[in-house]
Amino acid sequence: MRLPAESGLPGPAPREPGDRRAPGGDPGQTDHGDRRDGRQRRGLLPWLGLPAWLLLLAACAKVGDPVPPEARPAEPAADLVITQRGSDLLVLEFTLPADARDVEVLRGCGSEPPTALLSLRSGGLQAVEGSPRRRRLELAAQPAQPCHYAVRVLDPRYGRSVPTPPVWVQWTQPPPCPRNPRAEVFPDHVLFRWDPPEASATPVAGYLVNGRHLVFDTRFRIEGVSFGTPLTLTVDAVSRVGNPMVVSAGCGELRLVPRDTFPPAVPEGLRAVRLPGGVQLLWDPVADPDLRGYRLYRRDRSGVRTVVAELVPSNQYLDTDAASRQLVYYEVTALDGQGNESGPSAAVEVPPEAR
Repeated sequence: MRLPAESGLPGPAPREPGDRRAPGGDPGQTDHGDRRDGRQRRGLLPWLGLPAWLLLLAACAKVGDPVPPEARPAEPAADLVITQRGSDLLVLEFTLPADARDVEVLRGCGSEPPTALLSLRSGGLQAVEGSPRRRRLELAAQPAQPCHYAVRVLDPRYGRSVPTPPVWVQWTQPPPCPRNPRAEVFPDHVLFRWDPPEASATPVAGYLVNGRHLVFDTRFRIEGVSFGTPLTLTVDAVSRVGNPMVVSAGCGELRLVPRDTFPPAVPEGLRAVRLPGGVQLLWDPVADPDLRGYRLYRRDRSGVRTVVAELVPSNQYLDTDAASRQLVYYEVTALDGQGNESGPSAAVEVPPEAR
């Protein structure tokens, strides 16, 4: 309710010139203080409208004490396989992790606990063909007593890895070598053969070809032969199959260079037609991949054979030199890039030109 001007109620005291107090305010309060308090109240209003969960989230952003990284062991080696080769050599093969730098070989003989036998850089180990992370190491055999071997990785960041499961090795008399190794070359493979070893007290359980292929026959087929590329073949007798494996040693190598001595297929379907300008010849094409061309032969009634054309690139030819008044016979052969010539096709007879 608005009061009348003369209501009898006391009004605000009159302000002196230069008085900056708010009307009706305390002596210590000025207009500036009112405006400042108003701005502070207005600044708090947006925060009062924020959701409670957002304020809690801001409280949770406090940085705590630093936590050290979780310690983990070095990644171990795997798949340790041991082969006793001959009487005095052990071959260890194992797979290393991708970032392995150093390895350590452990050995314990009899009742002794395993101890470090040697440490070496992983780069100094022999790589196994066809396995990028597989490595090979040769050690002297211990005929006196059984020993167990293991391999572990040494990592400067994480220390020593756990060792591989141990492999026990009990020295065994190796078998004698296979006899009479030989190889036969075919167009698409090489067949490697050998004879069993001489009879001995050590039975033969199988054969190891090129140090990695275990077979139980006296032959091994090698696919994908590259002619002109040297090939080395080895075979050892195996008396114990498993881990460790026991094989013969010092059995020598068979070295050969496969040569392409195989002619193309014999052309088929030779046809001939006598035309006014000569004899037109046509035959079925040969599909051999190394085909170089065809050779044409002409034979007269007396049996004399003459080469009509060399290295004909296609499966047709026009013989313009044929005698028109004589009976002639034609044959065609195929040749490859090595100069191998197929057998002749079936002969086709061309009668003399009609008078």
